[in-house]
Amino acid sequence: MNTLNQVVFENAKWIFSGVGVPVLFFIVRYLLKSKTTARIAESNHAAHPNLLKPDILIDEAKKRPPLMVTAFSQQYEGLPVEWCLELLSAVEKNGNEAEFFFSAGRNGMVTCVFDLSKEPLIRAVSKGMRLNIKGIIKQVFDYRIDLRDASLSLPVETV
Repeated sequence: MNTLNQVVFENAKWIFSGVGVPVLFFIVRYLLKSKTTARIAESNHAAHPNLLKPDILIDEAKKRPPLMVTAFSQQYEGLPVEWCLELLSAVEKNGNEAEFFFSAGRNGMVTCVFDLSKEPLIRAVSKGMRLNIKGIIKQVFDYRIDLRDASLSLPVETV
């Protein structure tokens, strides 16, 4: 804290001049806004977990400046989701893992990695199948969402 006081004292003329005040204002505003936005995102998801759709998240990430996508992503990291998505493709990464790619609307995808030794039936799913995917958001990009701790199941048909 002593260092902060020293920096403020040494730069008081610049900080409180016409240039420093707006800079400080924008820094404080940004910090407060990001914390508030994160709390709102978490409380909205808790109240309405089904409103968190992958295509909407990706569209919202695309609206952000490129260097702000990471801050946007941090609002959603760790949130559990459950979506019914169409399988686009899968790639075997090594003998025991495969990365799956699901459609998330027009311009995006959801990805996750599965351990094939724990879920051997995953090898039987085919492109175009709609599957329930349950997992935790790892990261949101402006073109994809990565999930961790994901599991797959067949959608339950309603009569």
